[in-house]
Amino acid sequence: MKKQLLLLFACATIISCDTSDDADINVSGIDPLIGTWTLQNRLLNNETPLAIDEEVLNITDDNSLSNYKGNYELITTGSENGAFSLDTEFATITFTAENNDETTYRFYLNGITLQLFITLENGDEIMDQWVKTID
Repeated sequence: MKKQLLLLFACATIISCDTSDDADINVSGIDPLIGTWTLQNRLLNNETPLAIDEEVLNITDDNSLSNYKGNYELITTGSENGAFSLDTEFATITFTAENNDETTYRFYLNGITLQLFITLENGDEIMDQWVKTID
C-alpha cells in the first residue's frame, strides 16, 4: 500500500509540473555586454591618463542567439553606428562602422566593468575603461 501511495504521489508530481514558470534559457552569448556603457577613463601604456570626452556606448543584440554578434551606437562629439562581433577564443571584439572601418580590441569584462585594449602601430597601448549604466 505504501508503494502504491508513493507511486501515485510521484505520478501526480510529474503530471502537475508546469514548465511555464521555468526561467528563459534562450540567452544570447553577448547578453552581459548588452546595455549602455559610459567611458570612465583612458590610459596610455597602462599609466598615463588621457583626456576623454563624454562617451556613451549602446550595445544591442542582433536577435540571433546562435552567434556572438550585435549592433552598437557610440555617442560622443559625433555619433557612430555599426555592428560588432566577438571572438571568444582570443577575447577580441571587432567594431565595424557603417562606413566599413574596422577596429579590433582585446577585451576584459568583469561584471559592470568593460576594458578595451588596442595596440597602436608605434607599439603604444590604449586602454578604455567603461562602466555599465544600471537602470
